[in-house]
Amino acid sequence: MSKGGDPHDYLDPGTSMFNSGILAVPTVFTTGQVLASNLNSQGGPGNQTYTVGGNGTNTFRGQLFGSLPRNPGPRGPFQQQWDVYVARVFSITERMRLRFDGQFFNLFNHPVFIGASGVVGSSAFGQIVSTVNQPRIIQLAGRFEF
Repeated sequence: MSKGGDPHDYLDPGTSMFNSGILAVPTVFTTGQVLASNLNSQGGPGNQTYTVGGNGTNTFRGQLFGSLPRNPGPRGPFQQQWDVYVARVFSITERMRLRFDGQFFNLFNHPVFIGASGVVGSSAFGQIVSTVNQPRIIQLAGRFEF
């Protein structure tokens, strides 16, 4: 059964994390090996057979294309970061004012995760291991203008 393009179809049901067991490193074929399992010239379904060849040396190796897009890159969870600025000006007289400013970076202190490792075969494949953002930062200021 083929799964659709929805990333949620590829989550591990027990942990809601990326299921790294659905991918594998492609098989490497050596020069002279015959491939005859319903292939076409692009490595997809067809009815042709091919002999893996090369540039005249025995070091050439071949691999078939998989069915993933060019740069699939595992996606992480939904992330957001709120930065807020508030200011209030109080008039004391016609020429004097008192101004209060507040700047809030990452107001709700949500973590922003580094993307999951995309190296197939690595022990960290599909795992999110750290964050990239700063914790909540609050700056308050007062200014007397005249």
